[in-house]
Amino acid sequence: MPSPSVDTIKFRLSRFERSVDGIILDVKASSGPGTLGASAPYREKCRVRSLLESSVCDGEQYGMLWQDYSRIVTKLERFRDKCGQEYRDLLFSELRNYVQAYHAEVCHAGAGSPCSGHGDGVSTRVLVGELCNELRDHYDLSEIERLVAVLDENAGTVRDVADGMRDDSPVFCCPHSADAGDKTCLCSRRKPPVREP
Repeated sequence: MPSPSVDTIKFRLSRFERSVDGIILDVKASSGPGTLGASAPYREKCRVRSLLESSVCDGEQYGMLWQDYSRIVTKLERFRDKCGQEYRDLLFSELRNYVQAYHAEVCHAGAGSPCSGHGDGVSTRVLVGELCNELRDHYDLSEIERLVAVLDENAGTVRDVADGMRDDSPVFCCPHSADAGDKTCLCSRRKPPVREP
């Protein structure tokens, strides 16, 4: 896959910020997201991070793109903190739906039917990892993590999934795991190249 252009990354950064602004307006306008799913900004976040990680931009330009990404992530985090439990509950509900969708994808692939997720550059599996990272401190995700680890194993993609994900890989030892003997977890604590403020 060729390295994404700076213009492509800037466009996706703009989409990421619009998705954050859109969810903010959506939640303010009603009791919860209507037009956008609660997880829409997280899908865009995954997409932008993937583009940034595969980019070969020069150092200064690359740093500026990561800073813009970090600024938008901070905006999303402030919104999430302000909305509190109500928004996290919506994210948790969507997480469970995405885990079921990932389960279905693995089953289809096992039956010989190729299923590549949403076809929009962000796999269901990557989004599951992102939402788990987001919600781990607020919910007991041990059952979800075990199910996803089994699905990863059944899909035969544990190695590929780990290689494709930077800060939410399922194959790192993690102190957050509910079972001390269980070495699979959906998080690792690696940081992006530019520290988020």
